[in-house]
Amino acid sequence: PTTIQYGLSGQYEIPILQGSDGRGLQIATDMVLYVKRGYGDSSMNTNDFVWNASIAKSLWKNKVVVKLEGFDILNQLSNIYSTVDAQGRVETWRNMVPSFVMLHLQWHFSRLPKKR
Repeated sequence: PTTIQYGLSGQYEIPILQGSDGRGLQIATDMVLYVKRGYGDSSMNTNDFVWNASIAKSLWKNKVVVKLEGFDILNQLSNIYSTVDAQGRVETWRNMVPSFVMLHLQWHFSRLPKKR
């Protein structure tokens, strides 16, 4: 059995939406195709296409970053994973949410030590 992974990713900053800090709206995306081949059972030879994307914006002189991220936007992943062992086929059920959206809020701060 063989598992192959093909991928493409990109990132772009939209300059039109620049704030006073000179940073624009940042968009990023990545697409990955997971290909499993070589199994005797055709149901285990799969193609899973996963597309992730995010939008981020820096605020208040880059001290705060707000980011909205989507994982597996097309809902292609399954929570059933099949493998073959010496006795035959084994199915594993995973408790996971294959597709989701997450909101990040990052706060960057620096504090100078007190002078003695």
